[in-house]
Amino acid sequence: MAPILRTALATAIAFVLAGTGLSAQEAPSTFGGGIKARFGVDSGNVQKDTNANKMLGAGFSFNYNLAKGSAIIGELTYTQFSSVTFPNPIQAPANPALSGDMRRNKLSGFSMRLGYRRAIGETEWSWQAGVLMDRLKSRQEVSGQLAVGATIGTAVIESLVATPESTKLRPGAFAGVYTNISSDISVEFNVLTVGYSQVNWVPQTYSGQTAAAVSTNRTGLALECAFGFRF
Repeated sequence: MAPILRTALATAIAFVLAGTGLSAQEAPSTFGGGIKARFGVDSGNVQKDTNANKMLGAGFSFNYNLAKGSAIIGELTYTQFSSVTFPNPIQAPANPALSGDMRRNKLSGFSMRLGYRRAIGETEWSWQAGVLMDRLKSRQEVSGQLAVGATIGTAVIESLVATPESTKLRPGAFAGVYTNISSDISVEFNVLTVGYSQVNWVPQTYSGQTAAAVSTNRTGLALECAFGFRF
């Protein structure tokens, strides 16, 4: 795990534990719940792999109120990341003039969040931070052909038709600010990590071995806006 992610996770956990210790004995606790709609942009590895930078999600949330202005928060969210088809660079020994390798990397799945929220002084805003666990599915759609040789009639052709997938649990963290628009509607802004296992199809022409899918652990970042609606 990258040092920046380890630091973010440690900080988020510290926020949760510190908030619980400070508030647990101050006021009766109550539960609340609702649904959330999330919109955002992603960057880093996510944007690089999907060739796009939009995300859309929805989920069920809960809060366990502690002292006035503080709460333990959680959520189960499904997120869909936008993606665009792109030409994969042709590698030797394939002939670029006779070959085409098109890819589209799709990413979607579930995330669970657990965190702590606390009011910022006497303002209407609260800060929040916590940990998350992503279970995202990476799916690559591959099409085209690779030709080794000078002409179609004499070239050795490898057809590219594959849809490999990879799903893996990946930890992360989030932090942001939150406020109530009304008694039933809230809005929040968060920065969060996005963890997944990127799948990639390696043709026989490129590797010299049987065509196969390989996967690599990735971590990206996202900035989101979420609207909450209480039950």
